[in-house]
Amino acid sequence: MIATRTVHNLKGSSNMARRLIHINKKFLETYDRLGAAHGDDPKDCPFPIRKDVFMMAVTWGFLKNQSEDLPTGKDAVHDLFGNETFSTTDQAILTALYIIYKENDIEAALADEIGLYNQAERWAEAGLKWLEINIIHDTDQANLYSLCDWIMGNEFSISE
Repeated sequence: MIATRTVHNLKGSSNMARRLIHINKKFLETYDRLGAAHGDDPKDCPFPIRKDVFMMAVTWGFLKNQSEDLPTGKDAVHDLFGNETFSTTDQAILTALYIIYKENDIEAALADEIGLYNQAERWAEAGLKWLEINIIHDTDQANLYSLCDWIMGNEFSISE
């Protein structure tokens, strides 16, 4: 399991410590293909930023009840972003999923910030493998917007 890297408390936030969100380094290209990165135009990518790809992968891993540990080793993981990138809504979603994972033990879930992020990374690891196989490599099912509609229960529109 990846060790948590707590750096410092965020200024102006609750007592949440800054924490880097890690991904399997071999999936970095997939994150870049699905989320705008390196000056890409967000209109050309299914997700505006990598954090949104991560959130979709977490959601998919959770819904499929699948999680996988990240690989170990210095060169096996990539620091994708800091947890300060999460919006209040993102943080609420991650917390709600973790409470369910902890069998509705709200107190235990809220007290375990390290566990929350570690589990989110494990859900994302499993979820991104599915997204990569079924969205990027399988052209018969390469409709990411339909997947978003199905998971989120909302209609997405692509505005020009």
